[in-house]
Amino acid sequence: MKYDIRLCKLNEKKKIIDFIRKYWKKNHILAKNEKLLNWQYKGKNCYNFVVANHINLNEFHAILGLISPSFFIKEKILNHDHIWLSIWKVENSLIEEKSLGIKLLDFVNKYYKPNSISAIGINSDVTKVYKFIGFKTGVLKHYYIKNSNLKIFKIAKFSKRTILQENDLVECFYKIKKINYKNLNKLKKQINKISKLKNYIYLVNRYLNHPIYKYCFLTLYQGKKLISLIIARTINQNMSKCLRIVDVINLQSITLSIKTAFEKYLALNELEYVDFLHYGTSENEIKNLGFCEKERDSIIPTLFEPFLFENKNIAFAYLSKNDFYIFKGDSDLDRPNR
Repeated sequence: MKYDIRLCKLNEKKKIIDFIRKYWKKNHILAKNEKLLNWQYKGKNCYNFVVANHINLNEFHAILGLISPSFFIKEKILNHDHIWLSIWKVENSLIEEKSLGIKLLDFVNKYYKPNSISAIGINSDVTKVYKFIGFKTGVLKHYYIKNSNLKIFKIAKFSKRTILQENDLVECFYKIKKINYKNLNKLKKQINKISKLKNYIYLVNRYLNHPIYKYCFLTLYQGKKLISLIIARTINQNMSKCLRIVDVINLQSITLSIKTAFEKYLALNELEYVDFLHYGTSENEIKNLGFCEKERDSIIPTLFEPFLFENKNIAFAYLSKNDFYIFKGDSDLDRPNR
């Protein structure tokens, strides 16, 4: 078989949808919701999928989805970008074309020469493939701060042996404030100053302009100085609600505990807890911010669409020339499933 390995053309959207529906999942949201598909993958000159197009049949036999910070800023993936891989699938019947999926990955490396390339939310079989070809692998750490005013929790189950962190006793120097788009726009220069990779335009297009989810922006101030911007999403479940942090801008500049500030926010907004899935920052640094790492006898659900009252690890694989960080909002990890 002969294939043309290339990027998906703008007039080939139907071929992508048909492939996802036939070989990935029949009722996958990207096969049903074109608005979400366009928001996530449609660039200026192509859909951000590397495809193996059969030359004679003119149909896709393998696809690999691509997402990057620059896509949300400039509507295209750039050379030396940071690329998140998403749907990676070869047609089920192509046993003789075992290397076809690897050829798609080779195309990404040769075409874009990325500074980092990663896949988040992968299964155990795919993890083995990435590990075999030299990627670093692991699972995201799951941290939380619970609402200490509550005695009954309807979404999660927390260990009775939660350990108090040393910094929890430190006076709260930070204030958390929810802001709207108008106030976010006023912070444009400050945001661009503290974050080059995920700048103001990225935040607007990735989070504010999401076609389905509604995200909130929480500013973290020390006095009058903006220290960080936290992006989160309220999740409603079991007649209750929790807060999930999906991104933190300038995380390394938060040096004191924010537990007291978050506990006030949780109580004010009647939230059970706030959680945070992350990789790249040391456990001690995150715990010093007032977060607890999920204990073995705690249950803090990861999946809500559909809701599963169980702990589930989120595996990842990456190659990077620099320090590497993962947040829940990266790639398509925080994507609607219904």
